[in-house]
Amino acid sequence: MFARDITQHKQAEEALQQAKDQLQAVLDAVPGCVSWFTSDLRYLGINRYLAATFNVRPEDFVGKQLGFMSASPGFAEFVRQFTASSLQESSVEIAADVNGRPRSYLIVAQKYAQDQAAVFVGIDVTDRRQFQEALRESQERYALAVQGANDGLWDWNLKTNDIYFSPRWKAMLGYSEDEIGNQPEEWLGRIHPDEAEWVQAQLIAHWDGLTRQFEIEHRMLHRDGEYRWILSRGLAVRDRNQIAYRMAGSQTDITERKRAEEQLLHDALHDSLTGLSNRALLLDRLGQVIERSKRQGGQFAVLFLDLDRFKVINDSLGHTIGDQLLVAIARRLETCLSAGDTFARLGGDEFVILVESVRDPSDVTRLAERIQQTLRSPFNFAGARCLHHRQHWDCL
Repeated sequence: MFARDITQHKQAEEALQQAKDQLQAVLDAVPGCVSWFTSDLRYLGINRYLAATFNVRPEDFVGKQLGFMSASPGFAEFVRQFTASSLQESSVEIAADVNGRPRSYLIVAQKYAQDQAAVFVGIDVTDRRQFQEALRESQERYALAVQGANDGLWDWNLKTNDIYFSPRWKAMLGYSEDEIGNQPEEWLGRIHPDEAEWVQAQLIAHWDGLTRQFEIEHRMLHRDGEYRWILSRGLAVRDRNQIAYRMAGSQTDITERKRAEEQLLHDALHDSLTGLSNRALLLDRLGQVIERSKRQGGQFAVLFLDLDRFKVINDSLGHTIGDQLLVAIARRLETCLSAGDTFARLGGDEFVILVESVRDPSDVTRLAERIQQTLRSPFNFAGARCLHHRQHWDCL
């Protein structure tokens, strides 16, 4: 008989389970339908709100292939298109049958785990949708009557394939009234190459009646050569046979909002002082690495670093020098790491390095030695020298 110490394995399992429980608690608190899938279109799970909406049990979804529920074909089609596309995030409005009654949902999608999985959040917008339908019926030519609106407006005659673009629509892209014609290429030809096919697929889906409204965020080329983030909305007008013969809509420049969202997301996942990953991002990536290791095998490593007697530097030279030292250490240690490693600051003088792929344990030992060697050179700040010894820091 033989014995093997599995303490670290058990600790990793407990940490993973805790991370899963925390994630499930967050998702269960979302006031909307949340589901997440693998890249081969199998359910990883759903939240309680979705389970209660459709009177199902969350555990019945795990491992099931997309489409086993027939409540919303539009949702299944959106999941397939999004998973196959190069987009990292998208949104669309779809119809669903809930307890025999039609409902409308705004679906927001986000990929994660290096595009191996995706999460979808659905918000019930039925009341808003019903109001929009009533408005469409009573004001079919609304877009043409409000050319002075802040949003750019467009009106597409699907029979003749001509599009009217309002002056504001053209100005939003840096053009004057007579510099843009009335052909679809004026719009579709300026969409970012990574998103052009996706936008056209969403247009076709709306024309075919798979979605109640066309609504998508994408980038468009401005006259200055830069791409702007645009929110495009549209609604098809149908004849008595439900064939779309016209479509009108608007576009809104959301570039500043996108930048703010990206900054907020970055700030939520990164340390404000050093710019390194923070605890939340580290735990998320660690959870992904553990899951991947379980599925595919392989080894990874976690190195913990703290600076002994760092308090002496703060007390003797001030917190400003202390902060400068932390930033300088972060920049210097980044040179020791590979592109796939995660370098995080937990707070204070504590750092963690996650090495996602380890071929041999000796690789980690050599990394630790490189770190020690890198920190031996002194740091100079406004005449102050900070020297690192293997046991402590000295301030000179």
